[in-house]
Amino acid sequence: MTKSTRSRRQSRQFASGMSNVSTARADSFSDASSSSEGDGPVTPDMVFIDGLIERLMRAPLKSRVKRSRRAQQFAPEVDVYIKKDDVLRLCCLASDAFLKQSSLVRVPKDMLPATIFGDIHGQFRDLRIAMHTIGEPGEMTYVFLGDYVDRGPQSIEAVCLLLALKIRHPHRVFLLRGNHEDYNTTLIYGFYDECQRKYQDDTEQLVFQNFIHVFNCMPFSALIGEKILCMHGGLSPDLEKLDDINTTIKRPTMVPLHGLATDLVWSDPGACNVGWSQSTRGISFSYDDSVIEQFCLRHKLDFIVRGHQITPEMQGSGYHFTQNGRMVTLFTAYNYLNSGNTGATLQIFPGMKAQFRVFRPIRSKDMPPQAAANNNVYENGGVSNFVNNGRNFFGAFLGQT
Repeated sequence: MTKSTRSRRQSRQFASGMSNVSTARADSFSDASSSSEGDGPVTPDMVFIDGLIERLMRAPLKSRVKRSRRAQQFAPEVDVYIKKDDVLRLCCLASDAFLKQSSLVRVPKDMLPATIFGDIHGQFRDLRIAMHTIGEPGEMTYVFLGDYVDRGPQSIEAVCLLLALKIRHPHRVFLLRGNHEDYNTTLIYGFYDECQRKYQDDTEQLVFQNFIHVFNCMPFSALIGEKILCMHGGLSPDLEKLDDINTTIKRPTMVPLHGLATDLVWSDPGACNVGWSQSTRGISFSYDDSVIEQFCLRHKLDFIVRGHQITPEMQGSGYHFTQNGRMVTLFTAYNYLNSGNTGATLQIFPGMKAQFRVFRPIRSKDMPPQAAANNNVYENGGVSNFVNNGRNFFGAFLGQT
């Protein structure tokens, strides 16, 4: 089978929710990024991972529960359940996959195109929509900026799918750590409660504890084409050289109270004062445009992509630039907490051109009949392309739809 034939076959499989693993050959799932992911024997672990991806991608939506007119109408959940033993096995494989790579992962130019995702927050059904729209990791590199869990209805399913994809495509799928991939944060904002509710017989809390261990193994930053730096939160006064991320942060690690690892997942742009300021979050720092500009010039970066926030300016676009255009905040979870917001991803193409893909929530009654009927992919979710014409520096890197 030729490489081009194999690539076309992969695309068809992923668009339909992955093929039946019992009949799939190893070359159907090969990853062109690494010889270790090529046409070798199908191991029991990979058969397990392929089957899990298939189930998660192809599972139907749950039937809607009728509510009163005054009750909030959230998007339907996906009807799938992952057994406790499968979660534990997945977590073991995922932690090994993360620790084989550095805290600062590098995505070379020959791995483009790449799609960068902002916060997901347990919106599993919407994550599937985005992946169906963008394409499979055999053809597209994925970089996720963190915050996969908490607040949304299906954090377990969302993070399990992403971990399975990481294991299957270790050099095509990169999952960075967010501030919600942390023991203390997940205790408060819903993930711990979801684990307790879905695994009530897990008296030793093995599911939750194993997820926390996986989170502690995750990398903190990614560098795309040596020109685009990605992280969940932002910059740090302790970040003098990019390689400090590798030499300073030793994994597995919890998110400490202060320091480089803390700032990478917690800090924010937009400080009122010049330079660095204490963050109003009560942890880490905020910083102004001069800090971003100096950092990019010093490290020869084109721009920085981060998640962590959804501000009023992002409500209709899913992203927001700092004033000098050197940093963009990206938020992918659309209709977050039923707020009607727009979500976005950022695609980086060969030649380092960039384009936003926007996801707008729309009502079923406003959709074409064919799309409304296919509720496994598009129910209550609208997808469209949008390209910012850019301002200042960043405008030169944006393509046109």
